[in-house]
Amino acid sequence: MWFLFACTAPETQKAPVESREVESSPFQSFSEEIASLKLQNVVVVQPDTLRADRLPFYGSPHDTLPESASLPGWAVWGDAISSSSWTFPSVASLLTSADVHQHGLMDVSQTMPGIVELPMWQRNLGGARIHTGYFNGNSGILLTNMQEGWERAEMGEEYPDNAVSGVAAALTWLDQIPKGEPFFVLLQPMDSHAPWHPFPEYLGQWSDPESLPFSVEDSETDQKVLLQEAADVADVEEEAALRENMLSLYDEEILGMDRAILNLLQGLEARGLAQNTLVVFTADHGEGFFEKRSTFGHGGSVRQELVQIPLAFYHPSLTTKTIEGCPIGNMDLLPMVGTWVGWPELVPHPEDCRTEVPVSFYRRENEQGTLLEKVGLVARDIRVEVDCQTGEILAYDRIDDPTALNSVAPAALKGGPELLDSLRAHVAEIQARRPEIACVTF
Repeated sequence: MWFLFACTAPETQKAPVESREVESSPFQSFSEEIASLKLQNVVVVQPDTLRADRLPFYGSPHDTLPESASLPGWAVWGDAISSSSWTFPSVASLLTSADVHQHGLMDVSQTMPGIVELPMWQRNLGGARIHTGYFNGNSGILLTNMQEGWERAEMGEEYPDNAVSGVAAALTWLDQIPKGEPFFVLLQPMDSHAPWHPFPEYLGQWSDPESLPFSVEDSETDQKVLLQEAADVADVEEEAALRENMLSLYDEEILGMDRAILNLLQGLEARGLAQNTLVVFTADHGEGFFEKRSTFGHGGSVRQELVQIPLAFYHPSLTTKTIEGCPIGNMDLLPMVGTWVGWPELVPHPEDCRTEVPVSFYRRENEQGTLLEKVGLVARDIRVEVDCQTGEILAYDRIDDPTALNSVAPAALKGGPELLDSLRAHVAEIQARRPEIACVTF
């Protein structure tokens, strides 16, 4: 038993008493500011395959959001992590506020649709008389049940401009909602997903299209295959040049989303909705461009460039600029936002930053079997992951090498052995819930 004793100086030498306020965490301070705005509406823009480090919020070498990001009122979360490195498990985590092994949507195919096994936010909000609209540019979502339960669900055009058309469709739907009634909108454009076909006025602004191993204008070209083939035969300098050129083309594609976000913010203002609406800009996952130990694309890994996602909040009256040193997962986003705007609770809301965020990549082999290929935990300064098929352990210091991530032994990192122990416990939790999921002992 612990006792607290208070000691005082003699009466003739009484020491002054200092009163100290308990300092709020970045999470709590920002939550208090948002809650004080008394908002009622939420719009989440979640582009597919959008890397955080290609946005000006996170130090992109190109100004990919020159108009929308320059507006005052953005607050940027420095450390947001997706639950997975590809769309379906990640979006399911957003809509259920759960980890992948909990919601159960691990993989999908034409013959094996993916089913989210937990309640989703759209049904919860609809039952509370909150209007819900889903404007999606990824037709693969139709292989899941994530498009169900919305008051309005629309499938947009595929390429190249479904961010712009998706915003237009969402604003048209908002015009049909009775004035003063609350709403939640989820926009999922595909602009930043391959194949990349920037608007003609942006193509060549930073890239050299003639040096790419494909024609950008050819919509039938499998860009990923040709890029991988070119990288396989390139020497080190040629691969580096190819990578920079591809990232520049990728950045030009993001410029189209700048137009869409600006249209959204101006559209809310024109409808008198800007003052009571929170806009959230994030992503489902990132993309690999031949980083160390990585091929081109996403899925198949839980590396930093694949699971680090952007997260920025917009409201004209926001004064907070950044929220740093505060890891959260994409499964935390809607319960956190819901607390700020008064949504009915679907799951308990987070009260502070996470000490570790789980990330995983599964692959379904057949109707009976699903493989857990990669699983990891991301903490504030370090991350540890394991290949469940080989037992190979990778640990990274996210401070010294935040993008390329040179692997070291867990024991070499402060907190590494403890995070590895937590990862073992997390894998045991997965296997307890889903005994059919195998992972080698590590």
